[in-house]
Amino acid sequence: MFTRRMIQVTFAALSVILALFILQYVYHASHEQVPVPRTSGGPANTSSWRAFQNGGMLQGKADALPPGKLKLRWEHEIAEGTNSSAVIVDGVVYIGDAGGNVLAIELATGTPKWKYKTDSEFSATPLVLGDCLFIGDLRGTMHAVSLRDGSLLWTYDAKSEIHSSANFTRVDILFGSYDNYLYCLNSQTGKEVWKFQTDAQVHATPAVMEGLVFCGGCDAMLRAIEALTGELKWATRTGGAIPTAPICFDSKVAVGTLNGEVSCFEAATGREVWKKSIEEETCYGSFAYSDGLLFVPGRNKGLYCLDALTGTIKWTFGSRTGFEAAPVVAGNDIYAPCKDGRLYVIDTKTGEEKWLFEAGGSIEGSPAIGEGAVVFCDTKGTLYCLSPSNK
Repeated sequence: MFTRRMIQVTFAALSVILALFILQYVYHASHEQVPVPRTSGGPANTSSWRAFQNGGMLQGKADALPPGKLKLRWEHEIAEGTNSSAVIVDGVVYIGDAGGNVLAIELATGTPKWKYKTDSEFSATPLVLGDCLFIGDLRGTMHAVSLRDGSLLWTYDAKSEIHSSANFTRVDILFGSYDNYLYCLNSQTGKEVWKFQTDAQVHATPAVMEGLVFCGGCDAMLRAIEALTGELKWATRTGGAIPTAPICFDSKVAVGTLNGEVSCFEAATGREVWKKSIEEETCYGSFAYSDGLLFVPGRNKGLYCLDALTGTIKWTFGSRTGFEAAPVVAGNDIYAPCKDGRLYVIDTKTGEEKWLFEAGGSIEGSPAIGEGAVVFCDTKGTLYCLSPSNK
């Protein structure tokens, strides 16, 4: 028979077990990824383009589009000098421009939906998570804006300008600043989770893979940082300042430097796998990856296709002006925005041009490819939407 003392001890033990279970559940629930919005009560639209280079590992990979040249669906005037990129989520295009506006535009028609106005300017790409949009400005403020009506939800002030587009891990957003810090904020509250100090400006977007945040800096260092704690796992020095976002693939991470050096490392250890120097070239725009191929935009001359396993150059696509922004892969096509005002569509395997679209000015922001459309802007202030049909 159970004595009263035995019953009390048993009850106390069960209470402790229950409390531990509840704590574990709350911890894991609080670190689950923010759910993406759903359309018409149906499943989430998997072809949306929610962040710079589609976020996460920053591979710049989109769903394939129908073969053949796309047609202009619409144009929309934005601030002159804009060199940022758009996102496409659930039938709406979002972009921050050089005039300090965040614009929401209907994808189907080009009709404005709402505008959020600041007294700064934007060069970063928005990040959309759940029903919120996150974007940093050149005064050093990170803005969280409601997708519903463009109203402000919260702001966070870094100490210097933000060129870095936000990425995400679970319920947190990540971005760099010219105050030399990489920041991690809770997306729902804007509260600081952690920040990591580097030795120079953090220009590029951080990449995320396997619980690690990869951050390249103007101090020529590539770092792997624990996403949950902000603790450094490893760091390695490269041959120059790193303006490109790290790109992750096959448990590896690669970056480019201002002196034209492309380096690939093991993501878990930081051990160098290969290094390739591209003569008379500068790496400024971030990379794209697909099917074992790494696509590297050169600021001075051309677009380069490298074997991601060895770093060997497989083909080169030349231009008169070079490529300032990251390309995007859609199926067997790579969409490469060029400073000469042309969006080139190139065969990923051969490097042959398939077709091109001529904009009115230099294209210095990456294209967004999602929901059957391609959206990009030129520096003269025109936002373009291309699709298989102009209807």
